[in-house]
Amino acid sequence: MKKIDISSAVDSGIEKEAAESFIEHRINIKKPLTQRAFNQAIKSAIECESKGLCTATEALDIAVQEGWKGIKPHWVAEQIKRCQPDVQIGTRGRPLQEDLSDTEWAGDNVVEIGNK
Repeated sequence: MKKIDISSAVDSGIEKEAAESFIEHRINIKKPLTQRAFNQAIKSAIECESKGLCTATEALDIAVQEGWKGIKPHWVAEQIKRCQPDVQIGTRGRPLQEDLSDTEWAGDNVVEIGNK
């Protein structure tokens, strides 16, 4: 059995358990994992974090949860998009709640009522 050095992942702020889980996942799906392939997965997970998609640890967790043999930022982005609740869009291409509370239509005829 090959030994995979996870120190670069841990040094990058990825949780040790997530790195170990990714390695175990690859073994379970019978996809050989080299040090280079592991390093590439870690690099992609870190890229997900730098793009603001999720943390690198979460990217590894998503890959394991979805049964992926690797990680690509656009895969992670699509998975996150699928898991987020849909935002209802109003008539002006913005969230419905924002559209409903809009008073722009009233122009100068809006009168503020309240304590002065």
